[in-house]
Amino acid sequence: LDDGNFTVSYTVTNQGNAMAGASTTCKYVDDELTESQPCQALVPGASYSSAFTPEPCPCGETLEVQVCADDNDVVGESDETNNCETNIIGCPPCLPDLVVSKSVTLDDGNFTVSYTVTNQGNAMAGASTTCKYVDDELTESQPCQALVPGESYNGAFDSEPCCPCGETLEVVVCADNEEAVAESDEDNNCEVNYVECPVTSGVCCPNSEVTITDQGVTDDPASDPATYDPTNMPPDVTWGNAKGVYVAATGPDGCYEFFARFETPVESGFTLYKLPTWTEVPYTPVGSNTIRVELCIDGGVLDPAFVLAGKAAPPPPAVAVGGEAYPVNKLAVLAPWIALLAAIIAGATILARRRRA
Repeated sequence: LDDGNFTVSYTVTNQGNAMAGASTTCKYVDDELTESQPCQALVPGASYSSAFTPEPCPCGETLEVQVCADDNDVVGESDETNNCETNIIGCPPCLPDLVVSKSVTLDDGNFTVSYTVTNQGNAMAGASTTCKYVDDELTESQPCQALVPGESYNGAFDSEPCCPCGETLEVVVCADNEEAVAESDEDNNCEVNYVECPVTSGVCCPNSEVTITDQGVTDDPASDPATYDPTNMPPDVTWGNAKGVYVAATGPDGCYEFFARFETPVESGFTLYKLPTWTEVPYTPVGSNTIRVELCIDGGVLDPAFVLAGKAAPPPPAVAVGGEAYPVNKLAVLAPWIALLAAIIAGATILARRRRA
């Protein structure tokens, strides 16, 4: 017996004194023929082993299983009455089997878990308890009514008040969490999901040891020079579509991930500068409006400001003259055309005077 099915294995042996030709071995369940298999010819003392196809063992039933060698009586034998063997199989009792499926919805930084408990077994499942775990911590329990075979119960846990910024949460829902219901399968009661928590606004840090004391983001850092000091701004940096972010935090010394979400999408290819030195800092885009950056607390305090900005277009390339490159001199390039225009105007003036004379 295995998982509600039974498999019959058998061995046919020629215990006589002469060759037994090829024959047929059959299986009967409660006097009904369910399967036949060929058996090769056997010399005296030889055996042939095989197994029939597994088939369901109806819960709570008792089956009479009989296997017969040479079922078609094609082999003349010294004893024709010892070809069959009978066994009585007691199938497992009928039991319920509770399984759970769930969905997770996110709304404004909160998440809600809805679930369905179904009895897919063959017997009534008594009342039970359904539980929710977040990162291995039990956060809520709810009662589940008794369920007949095939019946389901739908429920939803309370919305979690805070989905930490940028974190990934392991959310597990388990039916019959207290194992009050004896089931045919006790290993399929739980379902696991992973929730990617979004950054809703501003600056946040998912590490619980870090406390943000002040923070802010802007899509117009140029309008706040007191916070985003342009004194050391590189000459090739432009304020166009730039963004600013500042954060003050306390916590144990070390480096931590911070997330900053802006009102408008972050331009691709922009550079993040740490002020006031305007030093380049690596960052990772997370979605269209959010960046992730690693910042380090030193002496228990963090207090930087940043500008995320692009660079101005480079100047036009120099013009090659005689194999050497020289900057473009617009006056030198236009001089011949200016001289030609002056000559045309002078000629026209002389011609006009002659005609008057």
